[in-house]
Amino acid sequence: MGMKSADRSREPGRAPGMRRGETAKTERRAVRRVDEIVSDELSWLFREQPLPDYGVDAQAEIVAEDELVTGRLLGLQIKGGDSRFVRVKGDEAWVFRDSNDHLAYWLAHSLPVLVVIVDPGGNAFWQAVTTSTIREAEKGFTVTIPRSQPF
Repeated sequence: MGMKSADRSREPGRAPGMRRGETAKTERRAVRRVDEIVSDELSWLFREQPLPDYGVDAQAEIVAEDELVTGRLLGLQIKGGDSRFVRVKGDEAWVFRDSNDHLAYWLAHSLPVLVVIVDPGGNAFWQAVTTSTIREAEKGFTVTIPRSQPF
């Protein structure tokens, strides 16, 4: 097999080998932050999905104020950083884009699915993925995540 021209191991001074990208670090920080919010701030249960996951990174189980574990679950798709989101109306909301394959999976899921975004400052916001919150297009879909919905 030949080396592709995009092989960065051939850059001067760069040893060959696998490297973790910035995206992986950003996504891990986002998952840890959502775990912190669910576990510590909401006092709910957080269960990260083992890999491979297919579009739901974790489940949150609601715990009532009297510590009753309710059995009511939410599927969480967690995204971090600014690169996947476009701000709209100034700072009022973000637009999240993804594939129609993910949309079909989330709409058919047995749990309600929330997209939770985490900005670089650790602030998290959410939107449910439902037929009324999404806008479909030929190559994918969008969902608007309002700043008025902190997670």
